[in-house]
Amino acid sequence: MDLLDVLDADKRRKAGETLDALNVNVMSHTTNVDDYRKFTTGLQREAGFATQSKPKFDEAGFKLLRDQMSAGRV
Repeated sequence: MDLLDVLDADKRRKAGETLDALNVNVMSHTTNVDDYRKFTTGLQREAGFATQSKPKFDEAGFKLLRDQMSAGRV
């Protein structure tokens, strides 16, 4: 394997990543909000970032923080 071939392949990979980032950036300003959200949700799912459930509100933690704030400890 030639070092110049490796450097050339790395340059092509970086150019592809830049084009992908540019595409997403342009889409965020030119497409419908719902369509863009569907697009990014699909990408997140494909990348393995999709969450199975939404985070739940921590009632006990909120009460503890509120009590600490009212006591002047936070």
